[in-house]
Amino acid sequence: MSSWGTPALVLVFALAGVATWVAGAFLSEATDVLDDRFALGEAVGGMLLLGLAGSLPELAITASAALGGHLSLAVGNLLAIPG
Repeated sequence: MSSWGTPALVLVFALAGVATWVAGAFLSEATDVLDDRFALGEAVGGMLLLGLAGSLPELAITASAALGGHLSLAVGNLLAIPG
């Protein structure tokens, strides 16, 4: 169990939720600007940019596992079949 108390954990969870919400709003705005600037269209821009942003955690896990010498974790993360 954590050494933090329940109120501290709830506060950290709430702050993380607010940070995620704000980051999502900024990402959406940036996607709209890039869509307009490069004439991608909303669907294509959303697919490419928001899809890339959604894949960043997997990329970070794979890169950190490979750099840490845990190659089986890195390869398993790349080859994992969802479902």
